[in-house]
Amino acid sequence: MLISCVISYSIYILTIIFPAEILGMYAKDDELIRVGLPYLRAFSFDYLLVPIAFSMNGLFIGAGHTTYSLFSNILSGIIVRMPLAFLFSSVLGLGLFGVGLAVPMATLSSILLNLWFFLSGRWKVQTIHLGEHEDEEKVCIE
Repeated sequence: MLISCVISYSIYILTIIFPAEILGMYAKDDELIRVGLPYLRAFSFDYLLVPIAFSMNGLFIGAGHTTYSLFSNILSGIIVRMPLAFLFSSVLGLGLFGVGLAVPMATLSSILLNLWFFLSGRWKVQTIHLGEHEDEEKVCIE
């Protein structure tokens, strides 16, 4: 998580300092850059949260909780992000800034859910499939 944070936080700092230059790498259209700046400014906060969320999901996948990780990602990516993007951009009139803001808000929801799962200790109980019989046995990771 520490390595991910160092890299991602560095990208965040570059995005905050040079947003127009970053957008200019993809298009030279001044209007596109002007319109894209609010989105990038809001979206860039996701660089502060993603290494935490992804590292926690990696822990849970490694502990055998792939279904939980799938649920968490669907919740964050579809059930939270899409309605928030609509709410912020259209209903609250924030436009592309609102669309960009929905991304870190969805990642934050994933972190909160992951924190609950982590603190519950449920991630320590791993399901192991034995042999050909697909028998399930619960094992506590210590």
